[in-house]
Amino acid sequence: MGKRNTKKAKPEKERQGWLAWVLGSSDNFDGYFAQSRSLALSFVLVAPLLMIYEVALVYSPARATGAGKFLKDLLSGVFAARAWTAFNAVVVVLLLAAVLVLVKRRRLRLNLILPMLLESAVMAAVLVGIAVLFYRRFPHVGVALGHAGSVAFLDVMGSVGAGVYEEIVFRLFLTSALLLAGLKLFGERLVWAAIFAAAASALIFAWGHVAAPGAVSLGHPQGWLNLGFYFTSGVFFAILYIFRGLGVAVYTHVAYDLVVLLGGG
Repeated sequence: MGKRNTKKAKPEKERQGWLAWVLGSSDNFDGYFAQSRSLALSFVLVAPLLMIYEVALVYSPARATGAGKFLKDLLSGVFAARAWTAFNAVVVVLLLAAVLVLVKRRRLRLNLILPMLLESAVMAAVLVGIAVLFYRRFPHVGVALGHAGSVAFLDVMGSVGAGVYEEIVFRLFLTSALLLAGLKLFGERLVWAAIFAAAASALIFAWGHVAAPGAVSLGHPQGWLNLGFYFTSGVFFAILYIFRGLGVAVYTHVAYDLVVLLGGG
């Protein structure tokens, strides 16, 4: 009886272990790379960006678009006109919960934030290099920050919002779900599960961009080039999220978007 119970309990324990690893919530953190993957620490890092963006929307005529609009539309079905207030309340509650969890576990390592930001800057530079390789024959791709005052501010806030929300939707939600499915599909082999999750989420990420209103049609060569770049960047962000966590992925995305915006595409 005891042996049979042990055999049944082991797979469940392994599943719980993988889930904790995927979400960066395991207690077995040792060293910078493990501790900085913590979902709680990542949220402490990301929440200020999210709140700055939300406050900017309140005092501007802009509205959430893309992944941000997707999340807001989900909430509006429940909270109607109070969807944004409800969302901001959820962000504050999650931030407080993340801090409490880290303090309770004695893992509130605020000294890790600067190295995480520096790491994100390096990763953003790598992605800029990838973009240059893709678009070296298309120097006019993108939109320069050719505005001043409030319009320029909205451009910057739009880049911040896109980076935060796209990582929450495409990486935290989608890639995590695909990674867990991949672990089950490939017998707990992380490398194969990561490849599956990264490729599948990148396809959806790329299609979401090229199929968006105003995007260059696939009937044009530029459209296929864009599809290839968005797929490659989707794989890049997915691998970054899986192995380095949400915080690094978000700040890498935001830093890249700002470089492209300020650099004129």
